[in-house]
Amino acid sequence: MKFLHILTLLLVALVAYTTAQRCPGSPRNPTCTGGHDVGRRGRGCRPRVLWHYSARLRQCHQLLYLGCGGNNNRWCTRAACNPSCTGPRNVGRRGRGCTPRTMWYYDARGRQCREMRYLGCAGNNNRWCTRAACEQRCRRRQVAYTSAQRCVGRPRNPSCTGPRNVGRRGRGCTPRTMWYYDARGRQCREMRYLGCAGNNNRWCTRAACEQRCRRR
Repeated sequence: MKFLHILTLLLVALVAYTTAQRCPGSPRNPTCTGGHDVGRRGRGCRPRVLWHYSARLRQCHQLLYLGCGGNNNRWCTRAACNPSCTGPRNVGRRGRGCTPRTMWYYDARGRQCREMRYLGCAGNNNRWCTRAACEQRCRRRQVAYTSAQRCVGRPRNPSCTGPRNVGRRGRGCTPRTMWYYDARGRQCREMRYLGCAGNNNRWCTRAACEQRCRRR
């Protein structure tokens, strides 16, 4: 009975993963290359909103796909189109219809973008089409986080837990704008810290707060 329960959970996870990777109108192997191609209208072609990656702007934009034709720069969701700076190096797997290609991943420990040979299918979202796109997003986040560690008013060990606490006024306490993580709303919010005391749910920048707390 326990085995059947585990098997059911695995099948549900597999279906969810496959659905996230493939949706009506998405190519078998989406790529980051190719222009804004809406495809064409035709019998049996159903228009739908998808996403494409702009190499010039280095970000994803909505695409009103007409339902047929088009290129492979076409993604089901913005999340699938937008790579991530987190997660280990994952080259994916080989398989029918999987086309190996050179891509890049962000090495958080070494704080740099590294080349890898992606096998064409599966893998995680820490996968970038170019080194420039990887560095622009991930190294900028690292700089923001490092700078936040040195700011005045930051606790020794900032935390993502605890209520909003603005601290107290007092001699030598300098009020300043800081950020706290709202666990209920699952987002980082601005607050006016009074300069002394308070709890550890206090961050110098929104970027530093989001980098640590929103991935929890």
